[in-house]
This record gives sequence, structure tokens and C-alpha cells, in this order.
Amino acid sequence: RGAGQTCEDGPGADDWYCVCARPATGRALMGAATCELDECVLHEATCTGRAQLCFDGDRTAADTWKCMCVSPAMGEATGAAAECAYAATDECADNATQKACADAGQACVDPSDADGDWECRCVAPQTGAAAVQGRAACVLDECATACGTCAQKPGEVVGVCAQAGQRCVDGSTDPAQRGDWYCECLPPATGTGATSVAACGADECGVAANAAVCAGAVDASGNNVQHCVDPDAGVSG
Repeated sequence: RGAGQTCEDGPGADDWYCVCARPATGRALMGAATCELDECVLHEATCTGRAQLCFDGDRTAADTWKCMCVSPAMGEATGAAAECAYAATDECADNATQKACADAGQACVDPSDADGDWECRCVAPQTGAAAVQGRAACVLDECATACGTCAQKPGEVVGVCAQAGQRCVDGSTDPAQRGDWYCECLPPATGTGATSVAACGADECGVAANAAVCAGAVDASGNNVQHCVDPDAGVSG
């Protein structure tokens, strides 16, 4: 887990760091870092594809992730999708009822002993209100939560866009549309980066003081004869 680190140097002396490469996390001053990796970043789909939760109980060890059934169903499996068990009186014990939810990547939950009140519920990282006897309208904002395909990976405090001081935008919150988020530069800078930090540039003519230098040049008749042009928005000055 400690391989693949990069060196980052601060402005002063003796302030360089070893930083773990994403999706691992960790950094250390003037020495190799102890990297941690939530393996659900890599294997989350194995669980969510069966409407189960992914959990990594030891981010410093390999092959510790597991799929867990959504309560009140019982069951878990390390390194694979679990076989979930329901109480005999649970309406979700019916295979057809389970399938109605599972086909949409949602969990079947029977909240009471009453007949006909089974629900399809969104499974994290998806969110949304449960629906009785039908599929829920789940959403996945890859900028607002942590997941394997999100801007913020499990174990990270903030996402990659925020780390760079940029805005994260998710092109679609449809759970079926993953990996369509991008980082966007904050004004007056411009630029976007598909699932990565953007290379930002700024048109220096957009700064009023700079534009005024050119706008102040007039001919004998008082007509403006110059205008401001920034040939390379990526270069300052």
C-alpha cells in the first residue's frame, strides 16, 4: 500500500512531504507515508450492483472489503456479494418482490408486519425517498458524496476539486450516469477538467484596470484606437 507516492515541497526548508497517490490517502513529513486505501473505491460496484453496502474495516490491509445486506436483511461476504436472508414473514423474502427493487440497484425493505407495505430504498451512495411497492427515484450527485466514481473518494476529507480550490459539477445525477463530473475554475479564471482538476486560465483583459490601459488610447478626434487582447489566458503578465 505504500508504493506510488509523490513528493510535495512547501515554501520553507525541511517541509517536504511524501503524499500517497489517489485513491489511497496519507502523507508524512520528510519520510515515506503510511497509505490507507478504502477498497470500496475499487470494488463498490460489486456490492451496489446487488443493492448491498460496501464496507472496508481495515484500510491499511488488503482484501478486507465486504458486501453487507441492508437491514433488516441479514448477511455479509468478504470480497464478494453477499447472500441476503430475510425472515419468513418479511414480504421481501419473495424473490419477485426482491427483484423489483434489485433490478434498479435498490434494496427491498419491509418496515412492518402489515401486508403490502414493502418498499424499494436507495442504497448509499445513492439518495432519495423510499417508494412503496415500486422503484424509488434515487439520485447520485458525484460532487456531494464519497464513492468510487465520485470526486471525493471514501477516506478523503474533501474531493479533488475542492482541494484545488475549484467547483465540482455533476453533469447528471442519474445513478446510471457515472463518471460525468468535472472540476470548474472559479471566475475570473476559466477552464474545466473531466473527472480531474482543471487547468485554469484567466483573460487578463477582463480586469478593468488592464482594459482601461488600452481603452485610454485615443486619436486626435477622440476615437478609441486600441483594444485589449490577451493572447494566452494560461500565462500571467
